[in-house]
Amino acid sequence: MRQIDFSRVGLFLIGIVGGFALSGQAAGIDKLVEADSFERIATGFNFTEGPVWHPDGYLLCSDVRANTIYQWMPDGTVEAFRSPSEYANGLTFDRQGRLITCEHRTRRISRTEPDGTTVTLAGEYDGRHLNSPNDTVVKSDGSVYFTDPPWGLLSGMGGPAAQELPFQGLYRWSPDDEALVLLAADLNRPNGLAFSPDETVLYVAETTSGTIYAYDVQPNGLLVNRRGFAQVSGPDGMTMDMRGNLYVASGSGVQVFNRQGTFLGRIATPESARNCTFGGDDHKTLFITAGNSVYRVQLTVPGARPTPDFNGDGKIDTADISIMADHWKTDSPRYDIGPGPFGDGIVDGADLEVLMGYWGQELYDPFLIAHWLLDETTGMFTVNSVSGDDGIVLGNPVWQPESGHVKGALEFDGIDDMIIANFSLNPEEGPFSVFAWIKGGAPGQVILSQENGVNWLQLDVDGTLMTELAESFRQIAGVPLYSVTVIADDNWHRLGFVWDGSQRILYVDDIPVALDSQSGLDSSTGGLIIGAGPGGQAGTFFSGLIDDVRIYDRVVTP
Repeated sequence: MRQIDFSRVGLFLIGIVGGFALSGQAAGIDKLVEADSFERIATGFNFTEGPVWHPDGYLLCSDVRANTIYQWMPDGTVEAFRSPSEYANGLTFDRQGRLITCEHRTRRISRTEPDGTTVTLAGEYDGRHLNSPNDTVVKSDGSVYFTDPPWGLLSGMGGPAAQELPFQGLYRWSPDDEALVLLAADLNRPNGLAFSPDETVLYVAETTSGTIYAYDVQPNGLLVNRRGFAQVSGPDGMTMDMRGNLYVASGSGVQVFNRQGTFLGRIATPESARNCTFGGDDHKTLFITAGNSVYRVQLTVPGARPTPDFNGDGKIDTADISIMADHWKTDSPRYDIGPGPFGDGIVDGADLEVLMGYWGQELYDPFLIAHWLLDETTGMFTVNSVSGDDGIVLGNPVWQPESGHVKGALEFDGIDDMIIANFSLNPEEGPFSVFAWIKGGAPGQVILSQENGVNWLQLDVDGTLMTELAESFRQIAGVPLYSVTVIADDNWHRLGFVWDGSQRILYVDDIPVALDSQSGLDSSTGGLIIGAGPGGQAGTFFSGLIDDVRIYDRVVTP
């Protein structure tokens, strides 16, 4: 067995990452975009904005300067949907399939009823006209969120011409009492909006500063804990996919960020991008309004849509059925989910059928911060499906696409095989959990470790599970946590380590097998290593199969 020279590995990593950076695909956007799928589908407009897809199979978009909303059909047909549109900008649909429109000329948010008439949802605040509603999103409870910069007034599209409000607001309109609530009055040119897939976070673009802000959404719909999420030059409209990646129209393309705010790359457009939305039969087509045209590109993940995870625990189970039962035979839009996408006005068997369709499926979890599925079939990289921290496969491990516990797995030879990922989690900074499936292994071998740190999951000298994650004492290494559960028995086992801030817990097959208390864990910020110890020491290389490695920045319990 030979020891890895990590100084040479570091140079190798720098070379690989640098090469990607020069190509413009450093952080993994190439994993999201289908190759050669970008195309222009319509052109000849004046100023395209506000794209929104209707599940009946068509796209609407605003031509703001032409005072018209257009409809695009998949056969390429384009026709006026509404003209005049009151210089409409942002568009969306509510849960009943009614069009919600930001109108510059009337300075209002309107809703189009099934008979084609339009009603005003909000046109004034505190007895004064709104500025120029610009972009809007609808939450699954039916509440309408929108931004109100003065652009319509400044461009001469608004009337009356004078700005009456001394601020540029972010608002929420409630369908329950039809009340308009000012959520924020300290934004300068607020613009695009997007909800996280679980609707617990609202992202807002502030165009002047180039800042994308994130707000936590409280159960009553109000916002707290504003923080900067990303910086983009001139951000405009936004949308989000089911993995929590944020797509921001800006300048010559759509900038893409993962849920941690890491830049993944740019989808280039030949004209200035202004907005984007998901649509298509599988909801994996990204439609982009840019300049005088509309473009589309096929992605590998669908756009964000609410799921029946009513209690937000990351799974569909009997708790969600119980919550639906509490609203049985009501017209609550949050639970009226079937037939999709808008429901039928009553919570009944059709909604239960939709809920059961999600049973056992992988759901969006905002606390899942790294996930290597190890389902590749060839190559020297393994994808982190949550962020751009893909792993580099070293040695010569064998991909086993049919032999994993969850689809495929990677087989390590116990000599020099391992994965290095440029992913860092400091154990000192708070609760976290790490899980992996393994089959095989031998005493002393390591499943997960941290460069310049310790072994996170390891087999002890008798083949039992242990961890070295511990509190240090005056330059003396902390005391490992040992179990008596043998895992080197050539069976599949799901191993886990959970740190809740005061206790460390080892799990085998979702059963706690060791637990103790610590005042903290030692600090370390190195990258993650799968299949070997922190320095690639002889005897630490894993021999066997590893599958589905996950890291959460929360406590995970069975």
